[in-house]
Amino acid sequence: MFLLLFSHRQLSSERLNLEVLTFTPFGTHPERPAAFASVVVLSFNHERYILHTLNSVLTDSDYVGELIVIDDASSDRSQDFVKSWVSEKSPPFAVRLVCKPTNKGVVNSLNLALSLSKWSRIRFCSSDDLIVPGSILRMNSLLEFDSRKSIVVGDVSVIDARGEFLSQSLLFDYFKRPKRRYLNCRDMLAEVVNHWRMAGPYLFVDKRRLLAAGEVWDEKLKIEDWDFMLRALIKDQVIFCFDTVGKYRVSDLNSIFRYKRDHLETLQEEKYILEKNYALLHGYLRWRLKYRLARVVQKIAFFEKNSERHYVGFTKFFRDTVALFNSIRTRRDGN
Repeated sequence: MFLLLFSHRQLSSERLNLEVLTFTPFGTHPERPAAFASVVVLSFNHERYILHTLNSVLTDSDYVGELIVIDDASSDRSQDFVKSWVSEKSPPFAVRLVCKPTNKGVVNSLNLALSLSKWSRIRFCSSDDLIVPGSILRMNSLLEFDSRKSIVVGDVSVIDARGEFLSQSLLFDYFKRPKRRYLNCRDMLAEVVNHWRMAGPYLFVDKRRLLAAGEVWDEKLKIEDWDFMLRALIKDQVIFCFDTVGKYRVSDLNSIFRYKRDHLETLQEEKYILEKNYALLHGYLRWRLKYRLARVVQKIAFFEKNSERHYVGFTKFFRDTVALFNSIRTRRDGN
């Protein structure tokens, strides 16, 4: 049985009226002393998947103190599906459905979660992905082990739009990245500068430590996860969990695949991120960031002088040439 509470809130910083529906378990569930975390589901037009996501939260519910679904003004039936799921499943924790009247983007939702969460430990998940049983406890244990860190990012398996298994690991199988580069913040930083491949929403954070380190998401950006991770790694705030903590759904809506480097807007945002973080680095890593910044500036200059079609064609020719060179070198080395 659930007691339904309804309230409106207004964020003074943005004058944004939020409709907040709170579903509180009443009289049917025992006390849950083991609960220590808020699970935040970032929802936007995922009516096809959101019930699967919510069901996956139930598979790891022993340590969930509350579930917050932040809907970014979905135009489909996502909000109705959340309400029906609560009525049908009667989860043993409080559920809050936060409905934004206008679309403000995922970065706004991430920062909003920090202000709304009643628990210091927060597990993030997108509304088209899945949480793996036991992952909340595992990620929390890493934060307990090192009190200097505020963020745990985990590895995820890969599924397609139908939920079919594609790969055991997004980083190490799907993108073929070496595990040795994720052992500490310094190695991860070098990797993230050159090969950003982490699934952004699969974060587990300690809100108090995060805010104490001055880390929030920059709402001016679309590539928010790359900027956020760069700053967090520079400040030595991140632990990588090699266990599988979720299932990442590959689709055209994923930011890893959506923001192509050949688009001028993305290049300009990348330039802003690199310039903002350049002064925070020293030595070899600063040189690597400076080198990438120089490449981005050259791409922007070329793009602005030529048409997009010309630029994309040139980029494809360059990549094909590099691929051909590498294949010739591989055959030569094999002989």
